[in-house]
Amino acid sequence: MMYSLMIVLCLCLISVNGHLSSFKSSINRLASLVSNEGSPSSSPSSSPSAPSSEPLLDLIMQEEDHIDNDRAALLDASKALAEMYMKEGSYEDAELIYLEQLAKERARLGNNHPSVLPIMNSLASLYLNQTKYDKAEPLLLDCLTELRVMLGNDHSDTLSVMYNLGTLYGYQNRYAQAEDYFLECYNRKKLVLGGDHQDTWVSLLMLGISYFFNKKYDKVEHLLMERLENLRIKMLGDNNEETSVSLLISYFIDKKFDKAEFLLVEHLNSLRAILGDDHMVTLNSMDALAITYWIQSKSAQAELLLQEIITKKNRGLGDNHEGTLLSTMLLAMLYKFQGQNILAEPLLVKCLVRNKSENNDLEKMIDVINDVSMMLLKAVYENHHNDGQ
Repeated sequence: MMYSLMIVLCLCLISVNGHLSSFKSSINRLASLVSNEGSPSSSPSSSPSAPSSEPLLDLIMQEEDHIDNDRAALLDASKALAEMYMKEGSYEDAELIYLEQLAKERARLGNNHPSVLPIMNSLASLYLNQTKYDKAEPLLLDCLTELRVMLGNDHSDTLSVMYNLGTLYGYQNRYAQAEDYFLECYNRKKLVLGGDHQDTWVSLLMLGISYFFNKKYDKVEHLLMERLENLRIKMLGDNNEETSVSLLISYFIDKKFDKAEFLLVEHLNSLRAILGDDHMVTLNSMDALAITYWIQSKSAQAELLLQEIITKKNRGLGDNHEGTLLSTMLLAMLYKFQGQNILAEPLLVKCLVRNKSENNDLEKMIDVINDVSMMLLKAVYENHHNDGQ
């Protein structure tokens, strides 16, 4: 139990800043290209305002022959449109765009050109979201084989496919294979991007989850303790003096959870007095306190606190905000590890709902919550099957 709770702590301490802002910029680039090109010369009857009245997908297809000078911009815009469709749950529309892109780029460049492989990866990611694993796996395996040769093992495209393969196998409860890919992905990202990069954090978390499902609890703890020590050093003040945050992390490293609880309660009381009960900083501190209760086997207190947090976050942020989803997943994990699968299941399903905000600065956190929730949900369903439910 202690080791599984360490994973929860790792997830809560993770700080992921998403950077998927490509949609708006890509669409703007496409709009600029279309505006500069004007109406097709073969259609003199078309009015200057005609493009704006067309659906964006039709517009992209119609204008393709007129933007040969900037094909990369067209592909970028098409990809962004497909991502928008995916976020809306319009998977068939997204699949149509990817298949169209793939067919045309293969005809133009060949099956395994470096420009073709990212489209294969995007299509495979779409199939992952649709749980079409039989379609996703061969695409990802072929893509990874070619990328290793063409771009090398440390290229961002190679690492993206590697991560997606780990996710695929995690979804299928093939945790040994998932571990292999997440381990390689984490080690390479740590070398190339550094230990503090958001992508490295995400790979570390998924590796820890894989270790957990493979019952390698000592490796889970080793990963987490190494990361906590790095965090503690970063949180030291001037002249390496202890701060409240570095001291709190030290208590977790030394497993002095009673002292961590005392410090968190003291800190939380101050936040409530200064910022109020519903402030995001206050609620995040409540999350940390709930985890501290849980680690000390104070499950009832942890449950009540998480329920209060979710109620407040629902009211202030909405039920589809990444902060609300994180607390919801923590409560689901608490129920899961208590064997209360009936209570855990609907919460995990709720965590799979994608955030549809176009201005989502924490896209990667949403992805992590989805991936971990999916793996836990698969475990819940497996327990239902074993119990004959």
